[in-house]
Amino acid sequence: MRRLAWILILILLLNTGCGVVHEEAAVADTAYVAGEPHLYPTLHGVGILEGNELAAGLTQRQRQLVVGWLDLYYESLATLTLQSSAELFTTDASRWSDRLVDYQIIQRAMQAQDLTLTFFRYTAEVVAAEPTETGVSVELRVDDIQQFTACPGVQSRRFQVWFTFQLAEQNGTWYLTDYMDSFREIYTQRYPEATYEEDYWSGKIDELPDLFALWAEPSLPGEEPACSNPYDRQAAAEYAQAYCISRNSAWADYSEKGGNCQNYVSQCLLAGGIPMDYTDPAQWNSETGGSEIRSPSWAWVQGFAAYAAENTGYGLSAEVDVPYYSGNIGDVLQMGLEENCHHSTVIVGLVQDEQGKTVDYLLNSNTANLQNFPASAYPYPYRSLIRIYGWNE
Repeated sequence: MRRLAWILILILLLNTGCGVVHEEAAVADTAYVAGEPHLYPTLHGVGILEGNELAAGLTQRQRQLVVGWLDLYYESLATLTLQSSAELFTTDASRWSDRLVDYQIIQRAMQAQDLTLTFFRYTAEVVAAEPTETGVSVELRVDDIQQFTACPGVQSRRFQVWFTFQLAEQNGTWYLTDYMDSFREIYTQRYPEATYEEDYWSGKIDELPDLFALWAEPSLPGEEPACSNPYDRQAAAEYAQAYCISRNSAWADYSEKGGNCQNYVSQCLLAGGIPMDYTDPAQWNSETGGSEIRSPSWAWVQGFAAYAAENTGYGLSAEVDVPYYSGNIGDVLQMGLEENCHHSTVIVGLVQDEQGKTVDYLLNSNTANLQNFPASAYPYPYRSLIRIYGWNE
């Protein structure tokens, strides 16, 4: 009887959520090359470092350092509580690490939506490992899934997110000495005087509530004015999904030349039926076949905003800086760390409350390559919604 009881219990466990937990735990066992252990436990997800030749060329400690940093980073985002990486570093670069992760935590925590994670999963690949004067430089490309509490059933994904780590040996043990990622690069470019010191950081953090309060109230979509030809929002969204990860080879790719975000958004609008505009004074056009000949408005964030605001004749009919929550699928959301936005995205989904009011957007973008990602989780406080109406002949 006792044996039968244990069999029944096992069957029940395998047919409940416990079976899922065991499956993910099994994945964690293969997280490192040769099944190496994690430095830190991860309670809300798993990470995998793919076993390629570059990864195999690092020591176990070196692999554990970079993946240990990632584990702390994702657990911090999952709980919206900072998991400090200070013990991985021998330099003050750990303060930059903690400050910038904390910035993202605070930004997410102040949103009306619950942006904790019910689950995350990442896959990291070593794409470069070069010796330096003091140690070794390791570059990773990371794909991840973040499942937000506010968006049940939605897999928000990021692709080819880059991280670069500097490692050095001290007293016979390897440590991190510096790191860089896309957010730190953008942040320090926008604020070249930035430091990790508490007084500077507190001032920047204190500005966030007022900035995000600018679009705190949900609103219903606005009425669209009449124009000669409608905008096919669904076609634009389908293109956005098709080329969020990969690139359409018919077009030039500016990922390594300042970013591909607006180039991607312009392609989405074209797929939605908005024709290229070669008329003066406002133009919006690009050559295909990989050519980089295009108008500034096609691939430059601020150039497109100017075209959308100023064009009144042939071509795009749009409105800039409309009420934040009045957008729809296929509209363009631009954002940045300052008022002159530097990033452009396309809306592919609406997150609505029980009354049918939009409280958030799901966005797709290039550079970084994000898919079905909540707008509220982007770390940029300045936002500008561009409503696309259609086009005029």
